[in-house]
Formats: sequence, structure tokens, C-alpha cells
Amino acid sequence: EVSLETEKGVTKGEIEIPTSLDKAETALIAAALETIERVGPSESKIKVEAIEDVRASKREYVMDRAKKLLKDFQENSGMPESGELKMTITDNVRMMEIVEYGRDRLPAGSGIDESQEMIIVEGRADVLNLLRCGIKNAIALNGTSVPETIKELSRERTATLFVDGDRGGDLITKDVIATCEIAYVARAPDGKEVEELTKKEVLKALRDRMELGKGGGRIPSTPSTQRYQERSYDDRGYGNRGNYRNDRGDRGSGGDRGRSGYGYRGGQGSQGGGNRGGFRHHNEYGRDRDERREPMAQGQEHGALGGEHGEGAIRRELRDFDVSKPEEEALTRIQEEIIGTRGAYLLDSNLEILGKVPLSELPTALKGIKAYAIIADGVITSQTARAAELSGVEIILAKEFVGRGNFKAITFTQLARVK
Repeated sequence: EVSLETEKGVTKGEIEIPTSLDKAETALIAAALETIERVGPSESKIKVEAIEDVRASKREYVMDRAKKLLKDFQENSGMPESGELKMTITDNVRMMEIVEYGRDRLPAGSGIDESQEMIIVEGRADVLNLLRCGIKNAIALNGTSVPETIKELSRERTATLFVDGDRGGDLITKDVIATCEIAYVARAPDGKEVEELTKKEVLKALRDRMELGKGGGRIPSTPSTQRYQERSYDDRGYGNRGNYRNDRGDRGSGGDRGRSGYGYRGGQGSQGGGNRGGFRHHNEYGRDRDERREPMAQGQEHGALGGEHGEGAIRRELRDFDVSKPEEEALTRIQEEIIGTRGAYLLDSNLEILGKVPLSELPTALKGIKAYAIIADGVITSQTARAAELSGVEIILAKEFVGRGNFKAITFTQLARVK
């Protein structure tokens, strides 16, 4: 292709020569063109300005054009991604499964009437999220007050309360437990709400739900809480045990207890058969806390009860605390159940079990429940002892005591020697 321009008898022009050759052959032809000296009868001079690869320019054009077309398609089509489309369809199906239940017209899953268990959540969004996870027996409070529908259902079915992992969830828990019959409490991870949990988090929270005893006490959940084997406490045959009673009369100066060898490890006492985990008396017995720390004989083995005063001293202490034979048997039965679990039982004044928690979570649990006695499969640390004292615990039965407080401390060994 040649384009010519003539001016003052001189003709100039541009020559474009397309080729399908490789780079070397094309360059050879271009160099040969510059050797031409005449075009017809006229003298001529040819100079090659450039060799251009049109494929590169076409490639750039194709890329720019493709970007523009894709942008226009995304802006104008309104077509969602396949993942978004799947989620939209799933949500629409789940929305169809939400029903309005009872005279309060509470949001609930479609299977609320088909199950003997139900899960109580805070709002409609929580019910929808549980439906996404395949759980259809959830029902929402739909507000801060507890509807009558929820109260009635809790008396007829096994109810699990599933709350957010924040202070609001704690407040809702207290309100619901006070007005409904709740068997379990499940809690979302700290700082998260039920409506934003993944399926894995929902199922884990429900597996780790905490059982509430007959007393209705709440055991606070934490991220490290473990689920313990569920047992029935109705057939243990505790009988009519009555309450623990502390005879706070004049028990004397406590010299007899010093002779029996009860005290702290590392001290000195008059007998060689003391026990580091001896019973502790309250301040009302006539001594302050420092005076209650009887010394122990040097060289005593941990947990030993030797001499003629050992078992008799324990029985004398049990009588001082007014512990009857049926109550001793009840404590023994509960102790046998907890051995090997590394957990702790919280009891009321009638020795009814309020709840069970991992031993590591015992200080946290004591902040949310008023317990009269504790039976622990492990060591009572200083932290646990302080928490028990602040909570008003009267009696602790455990394997061993590192920390002490203003409560009655009984070891498994001492209880076994009384039987």
C-alpha cells in the first residue's frame, strides 16, 4: 500500500508492506528496499522507518476491549455469583420454614412442634441462623421480657437456652432462668452473637452446653468449658438428709485439735499423725484466722493419720460440725461418682446438686451460683479457696488442699477413714 504526495515536482510517499515472515526475513527485505535507487525513469531514495509487529498492537487492543466489555457486562447484567445465588436460594427456603408460634406469635423453626426438646434464642435472626445449620426446633424470645408461650413450653419440654457471648446474654440468662424451667444453658463464644456463628461454632456451643440442677443455679460458660457426662440424680437414694447445721457454741480454745495433729504442713505439733487437709472452723469458734493455723510435726507424711488420735479426731470433728451418718453416706456417694472426672459438683444446703463444672472453671462458676458445699476431684488451689470464701461456701470435700479459707475443708482420705 502506497500513499503519495506531490509538491513542486517532487513526489514523496509512504510504503506499507505486510509480511507473514519471521523477524529475520522481514528485516532482510527491509534492508533490501533501501538499496533501490530508481523507480521507473525517476531517481528514488527509500528509507525504512520501522518494522512493526502488528500482533502485539492487536493483542493490546483485544485486552483493552475485553476489559471494557466485562465491566459493562457486570454493571448492567445484575447477575449474582453462583455462591451468592446458592445462598439466596437457601435463605429463601429457610425463611419459608420460619413460623409464628403461639398466641405471642414468636418466630420459631418449623420443627418446634415435632421435638420434645427446644432451643430458646433471643431473636428472629438467631432462629434463621439455626435453620441454616439444620436446627428446626428453635424459638425466639423476640424481646427482653419472657413471653408466656416460652414459660409454658419450658414446663412441657426439655429447654436449652442459647445466648450471645456478651453481657446482654448474661442478663437474658438470669431473667429466663428466674421465670422458666431451663435444663441447659449454651453460650456463644465471647464477643460473638448467635446470629453470626458458623455451623461448626453453633454445634460446638450446643455440645458444650451446661446442665442446670434442680436449684436452677447458673453455671457460667467460658471458651474452655468442657462438657461432662450427663447423669441422673433422681435415683441416688439420698433420702431425707436435712441441712448442715453449725453449732457455733463455745468449743474451747482448740487445744485438743492441736494435739490431734491437724494443721499446716511444715509446722510443729504434739502428735506425729496429723493431716494437712484437716477440717477448718469459722471465726465464730473463738479464734481468728491466724490462730486457727495449728502447727504440724516435722517429718509427717502428706495425708497421714497416725497414732491413737487420728480416726477418733476425725469423728470428733464431724460431730462438732453436726454431720450425721446419712449425710456422710450422701457425701461418699457423690464423691464416688466424681472420682476420675477432674470436675467439681456444686451442692445446696440439702446436698442437692446444682451443677457440675471442670475443676479449672470452678472459680468462675462460683461467681454465678450460690453453693453451700463443693465436692472436687482434685486440688483446691488458693484461687479456688478465695473464690469459695467470697461466695459463702461452707464445706469443701476434695482430694487435697493447697489454699485455705473460712470454710470446712475435708479430704477424701478423712471421709474414707470415718466410714
